[in-house]
Amino acid sequence: RVGKEEKKVPIIRHNSKSSIAKTFVNWITVFITLYWKNLLQDIRNPLTICLQYFSPISQILLFALCIGGHPFGINIGIVNKDSSRLAVGNEFLKSIDGVIVNQIHFNNLKEAIEAAKRRKVWAVIEIPRDYSYALVDRIISSNVSNKLVKRSTILVHADLSDKIVALTTLRTLHNDYILFTRRLLSDYDEDPDVANPIIKIVKPIYGSNTKNYRAFRDFMLPGMILNLTFAMAIAMSSLTLIAERSGQTFERNYVAGVNATQMLMSHIAARITLSALYVVIVVWTPLLLFDIRVKGNVWIATLLVLIQNITGMTCGMLISATCKEIMMAMVTTSGCFMFFLFMSGTLWPVESIPYSFRWMCYISPTTLPTEAFRHILYRNWSITSFGVSIGFGVSFIWTIIFFCCAAKLFRYNK
Repeated sequence: RVGKEEKKVPIIRHNSKSSIAKTFVNWITVFITLYWKNLLQDIRNPLTICLQYFSPISQILLFALCIGGHPFGINIGIVNKDSSRLAVGNEFLKSIDGVIVNQIHFNNLKEAIEAAKRRKVWAVIEIPRDYSYALVDRIISSNVSNKLVKRSTILVHADLSDKIVALTTLRTLHNDYILFTRRLLSDYDEDPDVANPIIKIVKPIYGSNTKNYRAFRDFMLPGMILNLTFAMAIAMSSLTLIAERSGQTFERNYVAGVNATQMLMSHIAARITLSALYVVIVVWTPLLLFDIRVKGNVWIATLLVLIQNITGMTCGMLISATCKEIMMAMVTTSGCFMFFLFMSGTLWPVESIPYSFRWMCYISPTTLPTEAFRHILYRNWSITSFGVSIGFGVSFIWTIIFFCCAAKLFRYNK
């Protein structure tokens, strides 16, 4: 009625702090529920766990066994035309390392070259006639002619198509010849240091120059550990999420009010729980079994590999968001693995890559972390060093990029 006071409607004011707390508790509750669901789902599938543990560990062990060792038992053809009484050529042949080189004697050079063309021998050593007298004259003479140098030179006809075997053979011959020449100079009362190379490698700053040092294996091992762990995380994450999408698990979660961020973060947490132990095993097993010379903190290196594992998970999420079929995801995962492996500097130094393409290698998810892994193991660099910290930083940045893109695509495909 007119003139009467209007009835006031009470205004209900919500407590903003209690609302935020309730939302947070609800979010955490959903997250923990999804986490246990994903964890139990993986535990109930022992084949998946066995694949996750056995595959990278067996590959790393096979790599350490098969890669980086020194070739031995290399067949080398010998054509010794030196028939003088001094028999200096025979003394040199006796000084060659019998473990690496297996000597096969031929009557003439033509027969030996034909054997090399048929891959029966890797190289042919030709010792010229009167080599002994010519070499002695070259040592004691003060006036050495070009003809004398030619007569006192051993010729090597090598098959250089296999660079590793060729370099091993030539390095063995070179080192054995220096030792042989030093003994010969001592026999003729000459200074044996004359036979030393003009350039001498002293005590190395990092690494080792010992005979049995497997430098190539030690160079590749950090990159192989990191890239295999990265690839396995991509595969397991992408296949698991695609299987859930195929079973319409995502749709049921969306209907229940679960968002994409909760599902992806719970998936990461479950995968970290299952993969933390195998990351430790993958890093420590080759270092302990194969006596890798480590100077740095292996636990920091293990942490780096674990972070790279998380980066691989988020990359797998992105693949699962774009690929609807498992076959397409497997092809994409294989392509990503080979792409990142070649660019990471694992198989060959990044310094050999052209400048026009090198920048792309440095911004890839595995290149700088691989170099940081080497810095930690072989150079004893701490996490505060720039070369190590940038490896961690790149891993974090790519993890955020992959996760945000995957979450955006999952919301879009919702």
